[in-house]
Amino acid sequence: MPRTRDRNLYLAGRTPSGSPIYGFVDPSLVNNFTIESAANSYYNGLIVQVNRRFGQRWALNAHYTFSNAIDEVDDWHVDYTPNDQLNARADRGLSPFNQKHRFVLSAVWQGPVLDGGWFQKRVLSSWTASPIISANSARPFNALTGYDNVGDGQTNTHRPAGAGRNIGIGPNYFSTDFRLARAFKWSREASRSVTLSAEVFNALNYTNFSTINNIVGTLPLSALPHPLVGHRGNPTDPLAFTAAFDPRQFQFGLIFTF
Repeated sequence: MPRTRDRNLYLAGRTPSGSPIYGFVDPSLVNNFTIESAANSYYNGLIVQVNRRFGQRWALNAHYTFSNAIDEVDDWHVDYTPNDQLNARADRGLSPFNQKHRFVLSAVWQGPVLDGGWFQKRVLSSWTASPIISANSARPFNALTGYDNVGDGQTNTHRPAGAGRNIGIGPNYFSTDFRLARAFKWSREASRSVTLSAEVFNALNYTNFSTINNIVGTLPLSALPHPLVGHRGNPTDPLAFTAAFDPRQFQFGLIFTF
């Protein structure tokens, strides 16, 4: 994987906490960034899937993934350079895309053609219902100081002394969606029909937080909570949630086919 490192630095010493003290190879340069194809990424996963049709009316699809993703860098942009420019391997940790558990359950139910009067045949027959349940475990996040506590001139890349990369535990995700649809013929020709549909997303109106204020400032590692998790509160507070995914939403559709 590509990553960026500042080649204008050398190790001049270490602080009592073990943090590096940098010197500049060429004091007339602020930085000498180079992109190298030297980072590693590892993924291990177990996927279990069940797909079954029950009779003529409904089918079920269940998908579960148990996985672990580890890497050394998020991107080659300078905002993702290593915490210690001279020890890039120390940034090896959980990938920000790591999700230990992911589960999706979907089903399709086709209603029967009812006998009886006009209302039963034309209105109550042949509806299709499709629920989807999604559940994901938390993704990790990187706790940053928000300032240059190392001395290499970078303000967006450093963690509290002793903190590993992506040690934070983000929020879980859960959602239930549902779709109901029915096609009505409006001509003797089979290809001409109108389809009515109603959909609801996040039907249980579960609050799924999406981002966390990962800037902890001058707080040392010992002052941070263990485990390092996000919480509700003022978005400007360290480790507070800053945004959430959409609440319950409804969508209605009308499709003409001719």
